[in-house]
Amino acid sequence: MTLPTVQKALVVPTERAPWELRTDFPVPSLGPQELLVKVMASALNPADWFVQTFGISFVKDYPYVGGIDGAGVVEIVGEGVTSFEKGDKM
Repeated sequence: MTLPTVQKALVVPTERAPWELRTDFPVPSLGPQELLVKVMASALNPADWFVQTFGISFVKDYPYVGGIDGAGVVEIVGEGVTSFEKGDKM
């Protein structure tokens, strides 16, 4: 299976900017001890809204990807991951 190189993402492009839906956001590369999850459902919660509205000092890199809450299926398991397998639902 070939994974896509881009995905949809709801982002805050710069600090305190309005949300933007991007259809060409890069799929991140996988590191050790990480999973790549195909997100099937995502939601914005109050923390996402707070970051967009007020800016947060610990968010240093923009665009900020919203959707802290999500559910999906494991697509790829990174090196050293032993508790998950491809196809696991999260």
